[in-house]
Amino acid sequence: MEEEILDTKDISEEYKATVLYGELSDTIPETAGVYIIVLEEKKAIGRLLGADNERIMYIGKTVNKKGLIKRLRKFYYCATTNKKGKNVPVDGHSGGRRYFLTSMEELGDARKVLNFLYVKCDKKEAEKKESELLNEYVSKFGEVPPLNSQLPRKI
Repeated sequence: MEEEILDTKDISEEYKATVLYGELSDTIPETAGVYIIVLEEKKAIGRLLGADNERIMYIGKTVNKKGLIKRLRKFYYCATTNKKGKNVPVDGHSGGRRYFLTSMEELGDARKVLNFLYVKCDKKEAEKKESELLNEYVSKFGEVPPLNSQLPRKI
């Protein structure tokens, strides 16, 4: 199943983002790439310059060989796991930690309410594509996605 994210009409077919719902599986390629965390519920997210009907919560990249599966697992682990005896998230993924701290109470278990899309590509393309997607999001909504913390680099 494929879904358009932001303005992807200029991305070649091999870079189309594939939607994977449910549990993380071994079908995610061991490659560098860009990933987008989306809210499963079909409700718009209020943003500074309008409603985000694409429901994008986080845009990230990984440049490591086994990066996609590792980063997605780390995101979900940090979004759902607290440090022993404390109500604070474990370290490892800033977007996952931010979900735990700001959104979990309202939205629920990240494994049940957040899905992800990914675009596999090489290290150089991952850097460029993440920056493009973040810049496009900021241009459209006036701020970064809710779980991102930094403005994108200009490429």
